Amino acid sequence: MTQLLLNITDKKKATKLIEFLKTLNYISIHEFNEENNMIPEAEKELMRNRLESSKEEDFKDWDELKKKFNIK
Repeated sequence: MTQLLLNITDKKKATKLIEFLKTLNYISIHEFNEENNMIPEAEKELMRNRLESSKEEDFKDWDELKKKFNIK
């Protein structure tokens, strides 16, 4: 399972992205809010550890993903 936390400053683009994600049958949105949430230090440390131990093949090319899903 992969989890994402996105900060999108443009509300219009965020709405479009959420609408698109809801159409995908392999994605579930557990929480969606427009609040400015503070991330606990333990969560930050977890993400730092994941990034430190990650390999190049763990990442996806954003330009390729945009083409695949026809995102502009």
